[in-house]
Amino acid sequence: MYFGSRRFKRHLFIVLAIILSVGLVVPLATMFVRSPDVGDIHDHENRIPDINRISVLEEQLAEDPEDLEVLLELAEAYSYFRLTEQELETYERIFELDPDQMRLRYNAAVGYYSFGQVDEALKHVEVVVKDGPVQIKPSALWLQANILANGKNDYPAAIKAMEEYIAVSNPNSDLEAARQSIARWQELSDQSR
Repeated sequence: MYFGSRRFKRHLFIVLAIILSVGLVVPLATMFVRSPDVGDIHDHENRIPDINRISVLEEQLAEDPEDLEVLLELAEAYSYFRLTEQELETYERIFELDPDQMRLRYNAAVGYYSFGQVDEALKHVEVVVKDGPVQIKPSALWLQANILANGKNDYPAAIKAMEEYIAVSNPNSDLEAARQSIARWQELSDQSR
């Protein structure tokens, strides 16, 4: 009988292994592909990332160090290729020319926080909380609360920021996680007294 044979089991195993491999590889591959709307750092015909664009932008910047458009594109290119230190340096140059770039300030806060530069991160996120558009305020408050709690151990200030986050957030947001953070920080604050 074919179904009970070793040959059948071996073929079944090979077929299942192929199906599982394809089923796992395709979703994993899509995790590493960025959205094609990143701008001029792509070959527009083929949508292939082009790291050589960075050197072109750097040359343009050497000719005109205050070209805001080139700085913005260069920051985005650094971000795309995960060159975070260069990205943060470029953000600082942008803020000297245009301090109202709130989305970039938020990105800078995230970058500085990921490098453990808590004070720099807090400086930028506080500007976004104070002066940023309404759409970005909940995210900025969430980040501010986490920087204050995890980076500065300032639990009362973190609780205040998270309560503000709850007040301005969409009711469909994950407010339970915010409430859990507040409860955890309250316990930590009580322990440190």
